[in-house]
Amino acid sequence: MPREDQDHRFITRFGELKAFIEQNGRRPRAESKEAVEAALGRWVISQQTLRNAGNLAENRLKLIEDLGDALTPRQTYADRITELAEFIRSNERRPLYGAVNTSERSLAAWLNFQVIARNKGELSAERSELLEPLVPASSTRRIRALAEWVADLEAFHAEHGRMPLSTREEERGLAQWLINKRMSFKDGSMPQEEIKLLGAVPGALATRKNADPDAMLLEAQEWCARHGHIPRASFADTGALSLDEEKERTIAAWMRNHARESTRAYEPSEYAERRQSILDLYEEYPSRTEFNEIVARERARKVLECADHVPSSTEDSQTHGWIANARRLRAAGTEMSRKPWRSWHSRMNSKPIPSTNVMLDLRS
Repeated sequence: MPREDQDHRFITRFGELKAFIEQNGRRPRAESKEAVEAALGRWVISQQTLRNAGNLAENRLKLIEDLGDALTPRQTYADRITELAEFIRSNERRPLYGAVNTSERSLAAWLNFQVIARNKGELSAERSELLEPLVPASSTRRIRALAEWVADLEAFHAEHGRMPLSTREEERGLAQWLINKRMSFKDGSMPQEEIKLLGAVPGALATRKNADPDAMLLEAQEWCARHGHIPRASFADTGALSLDEEKERTIAAWMRNHARESTRAYEPSEYAERRQSILDLYEEYPSRTEFNEIVARERARKVLECADHVPSSTEDSQTHGWIANARRLRAAGTEMSRKPWRSWHSRMNSKPIPSTNVMLDLRS
């Protein structure tokens, strides 16, 4: 904005302020419900902030000060300490940032800045001595240094061989700190010093997003081959997951994210090839639910081959329950889903799985 326009705007606002004080006998309040008064009050606060920072021009400062108490008097650190001491004595508590009273909110915000500066070691010794009797350092939460967090993370990794999990109560604090650091690493806001410290801890900065995709694909293929089904992405109780379940959920989430269709106008060929490899896994292996059904079919077949009757619920509750459910579905005109994962089943058992109707007809 040109200098002339700035001066014109200031003179206009100053005239409005002068008229308001002459008419109402007080300063405008920024928290007023009247839009005009609130806007004028905010302007006064901005001029006050410029004055306190030493950035308000002398001619402007003189004009405003000639109005009397248009601006609140400049407070020294000792004045603020006196105000804080009086508040604590009168209310028997510290000021609250969420208070209705604006002066209390202002005092609470000021106190918060002083405590943070002291915890960081940025508050002078003289000011710390004035603040200590009213707000002892032992009564506020100390800000831990990065080196202390990294040392805890190194010790945890050395003991458990993994990173902390946010799903476990005893590990949540360290895990949440690590999550925040990973977020700053992803968006590029982490300083090089922090990257160097955290990078020395194996796996500290390794996430699904920046993990080697080829290594993740190989891990997913090996997992499916070892377990015979697609890994689960959701669990009933996420607060008590074992290490194997946590690993299963991680692989499942990676597969799901990389199997989605790309929205890019141009996509490298290796992306499409990787997606196809993941889709092949979904085609070749059943889900956990369908896997359980296949296992139940095979179990029922083996039991019926060696028995001359359908086992009762007391003899074999699992087989009895599955057969009873299959009969119920057949009576309703439906049948348990059976998808042709023949490649998987041929590795598990050379005998074909008989259909539900054939197996039940033999024992009905």
